[in-house]
Amino acid sequence: MSVWLVRAGKNGEREDEVLNNGIAAIGWIELPDLSDIKSREELKTLFDKTYPGMKKMGIANEAGQVWAFLNRMKIGDLVVLPSKFRASIAIGKITGDYKYRTDLSNITFHTRPVEWIKTDNLVQRLNKIYCILLEHI
Repeated sequence: MSVWLVRAGKNGEREDEVLNNGIAAIGWIELPDLSDIKSREELKTLFDKTYPGMKKMGIANEAGQVWAFLNRMKIGDLVVLPSKFRASIAIGKITGDYKYRTDLSNITFHTRPVEWIKTDNLVQRLNKIYCILLEHI
């Protein structure tokens, strides 16, 4: 089992959507359905066509991130989503394979189903750790 750090948009714009719909999602909204992509090279070629002018290193980096989402993440792996709006993190378990969805917002297409199993308030957790440390000083 692996643990993956996921985000809900650069500014957290997908946060409520992913938590409320039981998904992890990535951006790259200009990319079409990636279900039939069979290799990382095929994905790089698609990036090159979709984002003309992107440098080869940029394509390699971004295609690598998408490839991990498509193929390296496995059912049963854990995902950790730090909140951009609250002092909390959500922890979930991947429950299914990649799915291209058109039934969500106009910024959420590339998804993996996730069972969100815990949301932890970081402030409360840090306060508990602080109190424990104070007892031993």
